Amino acid sequence: MASCLILGNSHVAALAAAQNAGLAATSFDRVEFIAAPRDQLKHLVVESGRLVASDESLRMSFDKLNFSHSVDPRDFDIIVVCGLGLGLRRLMRLYVTHYADTMRHDPGRRPLSDDCFQQALVGLMGRSLAWNLIEKISELGSSRMTLVPEPAPSSEVYSDHTNPGWALAKRNGDIDVLGVFYAKALDVLTKGRASLVLPKQPLEDAITSAPRYSSGSVRLTNDLTSHHDKADLFHMNAEYGALVMATLSSIPQHES
Repeated sequence: MASCLILGNSHVAALAAAQNAGLAATSFDRVEFIAAPRDQLKHLVVESGRLVASDESLRMSFDKLNFSHSVDPRDFDIIVVCGLGLGLRRLMRLYVTHYADTMRHDPGRRPLSDDCFQQALVGLMGRSLAWNLIEKISELGSSRMTLVPEPAPSSEVYSDHTNPGWALAKRNGDIDVLGVFYAKALDVLTKGRASLVLPKQPLEDAITSAPRYSSGSVRLTNDLTSHHDKADLFHMNAEYGALVMATLSSIPQHES
């Protein structure tokens, strides 16, 4: 049996919803969640071997959710970093302005070689708060680090004018090649440093999830699991959270 600390922003809510509803079939004997908005979690620092909320706004968020202001990650066998800006949206920001050799060449976007596009993507993802926290916590040793990236959005995103990268990818026939670049960037970042949990079951294609997983999506509120008032294509529901929790539980204990 193992203990697990899940740390992140609003994407933690789907995992907590699954756990609270008894949908998460895991082998963990202890699971704890720590979550706050991303702009507040940047104030989570390492002091004397503990993760400490160094900012008043972060401490207030933790108080609302009954979290301690500090925690020793070495008290847990597994530390999971969830969401926090590491996901497909970073790829799409690059894609709307640049294309790689193996993608459709569009006027108005800048060309890059495949290698340069890949390196740029790894750099963008490596500057996320998620990866910053993994590096901070890894310095403390002992606990096994695991990364849960932001989920792929609902396939309804292809008709969402506020996120034009997905529609552009579909129009250009670049969905699969973008998925390859994304998977490789995650592999480059995590290899030898963290386990990667990204369930395949929800995917409708390489860069989107089936709409059923965002239906009734949840986000970060005072009980971690409240439903949205509006349709949200980028946050998932308890069914998705249960798949993540099951995948977390299946990672071999010796895997780094």
